[in-house]
Amino acid sequence: MRPQGDTMIHRRQHLAAASALALLFVAGPALAQTTAPSISVAPVGATAPTAQGGANAAVLLYNSVDPRKSVIAATGELGGLEFHDLDGARRAALPGGETYAVDTRDLDGRPVLAVLDRQAGRIRLSAFDFATGQAQAIEARPLMLGYAGEGLCLHKSPRDGSLYAFATGGEGQLDQWLLYPTAEGKLDGRLVRRLHLSSEAKYCVADDASGA
Repeated sequence: MRPQGDTMIHRRQHLAAASALALLFVAGPALAQTTAPSISVAPVGATAPTAQGGANAAVLLYNSVDPRKSVIAATGELGGLEFHDLDGARRAALPGGETYAVDTRDLDGRPVLAVLDRQAGRIRLSAFDFATGQAQAIEARPLMLGYAGEGLCLHKSPRDGSLYAFATGGEGQLDQWLLYPTAEGKLDGRLVRRLHLSSEAKYCVADDASGA
């Protein structure tokens, strides 16, 4: 399935199981003899706790001028969107409903963030300023989903630079929004496609380079 904007969202629950079974029938003995080495991964640091709720999603806002000043943006549920430095210290917050999923893309030289607000059933848009260390809301108007979302991801088209947001819902909803700048320097959105899947689609991710 390939929605508009060169993006394909894969739902792997049944497909992955079927593919795995087919692979076992074709090359079962060979697979049985191949064992991946176990790898231990230990954390080397942690952020300060979020003010309210758990940090269920996070993205890195990369500072290309000074990578040491890159920022971690994390959803803090009813605490909104929180921003931490690379040492884990909490530096700023942007209130806004019940944040549940977040993604980011660079747009005109600044990191733009899209956040899923489950409380209001909407997409919130903001921009982060590395100079001030603060974020501000930039949506021209509320982008209402009409349902409590489960997942969200952004895609920037390699063909024309168009920015898209995808939102998924607990009853199989899948919406594609075109995000575009306004004359006032904000971002507006237009629903360009609405699909309905046979079951819940909880997460999504988009690869800008491949369009998948």
